[in-house]
Amino acid sequence: MLSPAQTLLIEAARLNRDAIALAAQGHVIEASTVLRQALDILVHLTGDDAIDRTGTVGQLSNLPRRAVSAIALPFSKDVECFCIYNSLLLFEPRTQIAPTAGVVMELDVSYYSSAIIFNLALLYHQRAAVTGSSKFYRAANSMYAKGLDIIQNFPQHGDADMAALKLSILNNQAHIHLQLVHSSCDADAGGASEEIRNISSALLHSGTDLPQLKAGMISEILLNTLMTSLHCASTA
Repeated sequence: MLSPAQTLLIEAARLNRDAIALAAQGHVIEASTVLRQALDILVHLTGDDAIDRTGTVGQLSNLPRRAVSAIALPFSKDVECFCIYNSLLLFEPRTQIAPTAGVVMELDVSYYSSAIIFNLALLYHQRAAVTGSSKFYRAANSMYAKGLDIIQNFPQHGDADMAALKLSILNNQAHIHLQLVHSSCDADAGGASEEIRNISSALLHSGTDLPQLKAGMISEILLNTLMTSLHCASTA
């Protein structure tokens, strides 16, 4: 029998699926509303006593892989010169995990929360690419930053899903920086490019099969860092 915490995780995953189905039909505003409902559940869950806050990334080797997949969200052809990670993330929670029955890992709740925030950000990003609106670009960037803030609390080494999500966020933020007025050639952008290269290299060398982030996409993301470097050189 599932615990209340596990039941909430499953409900959040269901709402995330429903939101993605709405987005696929073009109902972006409705999808965003449902994603926020899913996120509210996970925010409530973080205060639950049935959260294992001692679980570490090192324990992941003893757990079944998260069931993570992705569905592409169409983007404007105007962004074809930069490879945006344009897939909404689906997930099925791990419900049977040792050592304590009925307990969910804080690490997992944080990953699922970040994935939902990423989906929200991507919906804003899509609207920005279609309309060219700096308002939507800034809203997307703000949401990406919130997801990144959660991920930064956990080491990505050994957690390929978390590393892939961080890579996707950094890549998409780089695209937004190129679109907005402020320079993408500052020290922060340079640090982000280096981190993108490091994460990409680690994922490619790990040989981990990631349904949500294939090796070809990782290679495209690496090419984006070259594009950013060329942009900086041309504006120097």
